[in-house]
Amino acid sequence: MLLLPTDKLPDDPAKWEYQLKLDGYRAIAFKSDDRVHLRSRNDNDFTRRYPAVVRGLGKLPNDTVIDGEVVALGEDGRPSFNTLQNSNESQTPIVYYVFDVIVLAGRDLSSEPLSRRRALLEEHRLVENDTCTGGQTIPCDCLAPSRNQGSFSVLAVSAALAFLQLSQREQIGNICHC
Repeated sequence: MLLLPTDKLPDDPAKWEYQLKLDGYRAIAFKSDDRVHLRSRNDNDFTRRYPAVVRGLGKLPNDTVIDGEVVALGEDGRPSFNTLQNSNESQTPIVYYVFDVIVLAGRDLSSEPLSRRRALLEEHRLVENDTCTGGQTIPCDCLAPSRNQGSFSVLAVSAALAFLQLSQREQIGNICHC
């Protein structure tokens, strides 16, 4: 997805969803025939590289596709891309933050708005365990106070977009480095 850098995020929670940029690898998980496959956005196979994530996704219904980010947590408990690149999964906590459900038990949701797909993700509690968790959106009124917590980036993505629009190479959101 192509994001427009900005100093100020749009301030309309009815039209925008906000989330922290996590500095990991974006990955899509597919479950079919009781097997989970994890692929990068460049179609690299992450299945063997992150076996704990794959095991954590084992309870997904068959014929389900979800979108998320594989993240390593540094010693301070914060996401660290450097730690992810140099990680040994047996020694480094790896978490898969799920942002979106594209197909749920064979039902194609890719044309539904992001807000509806996220509601289904939460409603069905598809991934809630030590390794996999829902990538929560941030309430708009929490953004300003959290700026004092250190350097981070926030994404604002249109809540009305279909997954097909999100995956196209066009500007669909904003990123603010706080």
